[in-house]
Amino acid sequence: MITFTALPNNSISFCQTKAFECFAVSDLVKIFEDGYGCPPPKSMIDIIGIRNECISAQCVIKANTDLHDVSIEVNPLIYSMVSSLKIPSNMIKWNFVGSVPVPDNTPNTSKKYVIRSAPEKFPDYLSEEKSTSIFESKYKAIWLTIKIPRDAIPGKYSGSIKINSNEGSSSLLVYLTIYPLVMPDKRHLNVTLWYNTRKFDLFHKTGEMYSEAFFDMLKKYAQNMVKHRQNVFRVNLNSIIWMILRESPKFCITPKSKL
Repeated sequence: MITFTALPNNSISFCQTKAFECFAVSDLVKIFEDGYGCPPPKSMIDIIGIRNECISAQCVIKANTDLHDVSIEVNPLIYSMVSSLKIPSNMIKWNFVGSVPVPDNTPNTSKKYVIRSAPEKFPDYLSEEKSTSIFESKYKAIWLTIKIPRDAIPGKYSGSIKINSNEGSSSLLVYLTIYPLVMPDKRHLNVTLWYNTRKFDLFHKTGEMYSEAFFDMLKKYAQNMVKHRQNVFRVNLNSIIWMILRESPKFCITPKSKL
């Protein structure tokens, strides 16, 4: 179980028990289940952000024995100057990072851009599982997403990540520094994430193309992209034609449409 709590002055920053080790890494690296290419561990999570910004962090559990019922609970982050001021727990999300099998690397890609040769399982998605098991010698990444409130007091916040399992528990320090700036709600840069609807059924079990389930999933993609400050949503022309023919469009598309 992972818990953000206020830190006593004599807290220990390293997270280690006989059962497992837990350490911080950059959220820009991929953590493979066998530990391939894992960067040097950091003794604490130390992140920065501004008000109204969504930031992320990553830490890793390395199992020294089989771990069972590893779970996570998030509590508020505490402001260093006034303990009653906090980042609310509903602003802090967590996920285990799941892996997907990749049979082949992208053709004609320079080796310097290949993280790892396929076939292999690559860390890829944020799992909805709230409890997991980790086999001995395996690695499991934990992804933290923190939405800093617009009215947050600038300064330093601290807490700890507590990892519990049937085999043992330990903690890792967390530091968050909020600067006195505000991320505007209005987007000033067009940003999008390319995606492909042709395999919706394979990964999402949506049935035939352009079914009700297909359009429901397409809408979820759009909503998720909006949450991550993306403001360009590509819709296949065939999808638009199909919606018009059915006379039951799921999206209202005009020259001034906004996500």
